[in-house]
Amino acid sequence: MMNVYWNGEVMPQDSVRVHPDDRGYLYGDGIYEVIRVYQGRCFEAQAHQRRWRQSADWIGLSPQDASLEAICLSLLEANECQKTDAMFYLQVSRGVAPRKHVFPEPAPAASVYGFVKPLARPDLLARPLARAACLPDRRWLDCHIKSISLLGAVMAAQKAHESDCAEAILHREGRVTERLYFRLNVLNLRIPPLRERPEDVPELVRFYADWFPNHESLPYRQFSISALNRLRNHQWPGNVRELRNVVQRLLI
Repeated sequence: MMNVYWNGEVMPQDSVRVHPDDRGYLYGDGIYEVIRVYQGRCFEAQAHQRRWRQSADWIGLSPQDASLEAICLSLLEANECQKTDAMFYLQVSRGVAPRKHVFPEPAPAASVYGFVKPLARPDLLARPLARAACLPDRRWLDCHIKSISLLGAVMAAQKAHESDCAEAILHREGRVTERLYFRLNVLNLRIPPLRERPEDVPELVRFYADWFPNHESLPYRQFSISALNRLRNHQWPGNVRELRNVVQRLLI
């Protein structure tokens, strides 16, 4: 049976018990580090230690000063693989607290879990050629997925809390993307249509006149004062989307 590291102790993996309110389990609220081990020696241990501390600082975790190399070596010994090639994994969560996005106060004890497993050094000359898929990096973009990886939301909620705000409204490229729409609906916010804001039309036209050349490679065009006045006097029944499409057609 594998021996693992759990909150300062080396023990059989089956003895580890994770509390259901652990913030790592509920939110993914924590950090991790992986170190390659060659013949019982940690590769670039100090560089990994620095990154471990930096990651903890960036998400506001209590200082993580435990020696990664010392934990790794203790696990190698406990699993009788001191002279083998292996992989060492260590993670820490913000600990156990009732489910609430903002950081718990006072801060609970962190939950630290680690393990090693044999991992042979790859023989690059013996490996056949492999295909690789090039994919857009969407790891923080798919907000429509109700994922339990909520570290981004936790950090936003904490920043709002530190600013004495009751809510964090996230936005991207001028559009609200995330946070509690229920509270927004309760406020009954009214956003006037574009026909009631003719003074905004020239600025919007200039915005899209810059946006399309940069994002869709359309030719740049500067609109005259008379053209802007004519667009300002339009009623815009399709609101900002109609204005966007008009500017796009004029640039084509």
